[in-house]
Formats: sequence, C-alpha cells, structure tokens
Amino acid sequence: MAAAATTCSSTITANLASYRTTLQSTGVVRISACENIAPNIHIAFINAKDTRIKYALPVSVASTASVPHQLNLVRMTNYGGIALVNGFMWDGDAGALSGGKGTAKGFLNTDNVIRAKNTEGGNKLTFGVSSTKGLGFFETSSPTYNFQSYGYNLVSSSTSVVKNGVCTTSTENNRWSAIGANLSTGEIVMVSSTSSGTTTAADLCSVFKAFGINYAIRLDGGPSAAMIISGTHLNPLTGASYLKYGNMRYIAYPIQIKN
Repeated sequence: MAAAATTCSSTITANLASYRTTLQSTGVVRISACENIAPNIHIAFINAKDTRIKYALPVSVASTASVPHQLNLVRMTNYGGIALVNGFMWDGDAGALSGGKGTAKGFLNTDNVIRAKNTEGGNKLTFGVSSTKGLGFFETSSPTYNFQSYGYNLVSSSTSVVKNGVCTTSTENNRWSAIGANLSTGEIVMVSSTSSGTTTAADLCSVFKAFGINYAIRLDGGPSAAMIISGTHLNPLTGASYLKYGNMRYIAYPIQIKN
C-alpha cells in the first residue's frame, strides 16, 4: 500500500458501509474525506445499477470523415449531469481557447459510435460500459479488438491505477483524474486532484482498493484534471494554469453521470 494514501484509504474502509447506505438513496455520493489529506482528491462514488443513473461520454463532433473523429474541444461546464470528470488525452489544439479541435487518443466509443480506435498504438487498459450498464475492463492494443456489448461506451488509458488487483508502479507526480469500477457490485469511483493537490497513480491505487475496486485507469492530468458534482466545479485551475486556460481547460470529452 502506498504510504501517502494510507490515511485516505483507511478512512474510506472505515466508512464504506455508510457510503453504500447513502448510495442506495441517492445513486451518487460526493466523498470529501480525502480532499485535505493525501492524496488530495475529490471523489464521486456511483451506483451504476441504480435505474436512475445514466453513464455517458458526451462529445461535440466536428467531423466524422475519418476515424479518429475530429472533436470540438469543450469545457465540461457545457454539459449537465450529476457528476463529471475529464476523459483521456487528445491530439490537436491545446484547449486554451474556445474553438479548438482534437482527436481522442486510445479507444473512444460513445453510444456505440467508434470515435477513436487506438491508431497511435500501444497497450491500453479500456473501460467499457454496455447499454445496460454492464461494466468490463480489457487490455489490448488492437484497433479491431471486439469489446462485445461493452463497446457501447469505451474510454481507455495507457496507464492503469490498478489492474486485476495489482497496483501500478507509476510514480509520475501531477494533478490527475482516474476512474475505476467494481465489476460485481456495479459501483464506479471517479477521482480528481484538488486545485493545488498532486498525486501519483501508485498512490491512488490504495484508494480504489479501499472501495473493493480491482480495475482503474488514470485519465488525463495536469490542467485537464477537473471534476464537477451537482453543478459545482470542485477544482478550478490556479497559478500558471489559470493564466493559460482560465478556470477550466477545453477538453475532447468528459465522463458524465446523469439522470
């Protein structure tokens, strides 16, 4: 267990039953216990099996002429929902100004439409969510991989946080977002660094494992890391990032939890 996240993970372990009780009535729970202690993250705890909850990867499409599709870079505040976190990286404009465009890296499917299929190569750990909210994780580099029904919504990463219960050794320190899921309970956890917080994928692992999650992927980080819960942007940018991007960067797509 990574030492920096021990206090956070032990707090989650001690309160997990209570979080789950609240989850049964609300479908989404904001957990603030780790915002002011390492790894300094905002947490959204989601019950995907709740019939009120919908999972989506909203995009603003500029062109479908070829795959990967060209996407308009958009601030997450443009999308509604109960909880949102930024997605994975893209190629294209920096996302400092409105009007930018880019193509998603790795695998990206939205409502059964292929938006990107890992044309840059390299193994990706891919999180798939079916139209009935079945959850699955797959590791592949193949652009033609058959994700079956889980290919309805796909997001991927070149860096795992935890894979088959084994923690990553990645110690790249930055602001990060991540998403993981408990395949048996249907619970999803999304995390994102606080405005001034930094962490590593290795330190995030024990947090996900405290939720009983054995699969999680690191999403984009740095100035891209952002989370919105109940309409509030929890981690606006500061310092040099604020001067370049404002409160929030324009990104290729978020992960959205909505009714």
